[in-house]
Amino acid sequence: MAADITNPAFAQPAVEPPSEFITVSGPDRRTIPGWRVARGKVQILPLKENQRPHGDGRVAQAVRLKEGSNPEGIGEICQEIRTTPGSKVTLTWFESPDITIASRSATNEQSYSVAVQPAMGDSVGPVTFYPGDDVRGPHWKARRLDFTAAAEVTTIEFSTLIQGMQGPLITGLNATDGSPMPPPPVTDLRVRQPDSAEAAPGQTAKLNVEIAAQTDAPVEKDGVRQVFTAPTGFDFTGGASYGYYFGTPPHPTGNLNATLSPDGRTITVTDRIAINTSPQTQHAVTYTFGVQATRDALPGTHTDGSATVGSRSIPLTATIR
Repeated sequence: MAADITNPAFAQPAVEPPSEFITVSGPDRRTIPGWRVARGKVQILPLKENQRPHGDGRVAQAVRLKEGSNPEGIGEICQEIRTTPGSKVTLTWFESPDITIASRSATNEQSYSVAVQPAMGDSVGPVTFYPGDDVRGPHWKARRLDFTAAAEVTTIEFSTLIQGMQGPLITGLNATDGSPMPPPPVTDLRVRQPDSAEAAPGQTAKLNVEIAAQTDAPVEKDGVRQVFTAPTGFDFTGGASYGYYFGTPPHPTGNLNATLSPDGRTITVTDRIAINTSPQTQHAVTYTFGVQATRDALPGTHTDGSATVGSRSIPLTATIR
């Protein structure tokens, strides 16, 4: 059963020639039928025949989640849809990098997040998506987000994250309220702990987890569940970084988007997994987490930690000296 989305392809308001876009500012529920601009400004753009996503005849316009002429502006839109509490809902849409004349944007300038409120079970947002920095649109990609509805009215939100001239394009939304087949297990990834963490009580150490591709084929995954639990005697400090050390230098490194549990025992990562997507990202990405041995920890090796990436789960080992 479809959970109807009003104005799913942003056909209204119609952009009439010679206008190239319509800028919409919020909050005003009447500016984009069905949608509310909850923050900043967004733009409605017409799409030429050769700019439209293939396979969806509804799409002739899209929303840019920014005001393109304002580098400091970021936008957010939301809509309330009818859902059945307890039902599985699949939200799908098309995304593309901006179609402005610029050929490249700043790193992650066009990233955006999708959130669903309220929802049951594991958090479904905000989940971050990356249309790309090196590709000029239109370059449409189908996206999806699965959640379990917790109420008869559910709010879906799309929001940009980083300031800049270029913004992601969104269109062609659909929501299916039912019990779809669960997503296939993650079979193209391998997870391992390359070395054991070791520390004396009160001291810190680094705990490494390697996520590798099973083949040389590119792997790009958004929304993969990535949860890590510290072995007995250790807590996470909150420090979390990534590095690609098997590809061509320079090796990309940076900080992970990670959330630490209140007790410090668990850390959850929401970053996209991208391996074999460039000469620099070959084979595997290594996550490095800061851990600290508790002051009352007794000496010994503990193997009851865990790393869960999608359907893959392995034990994590650490030693108290």
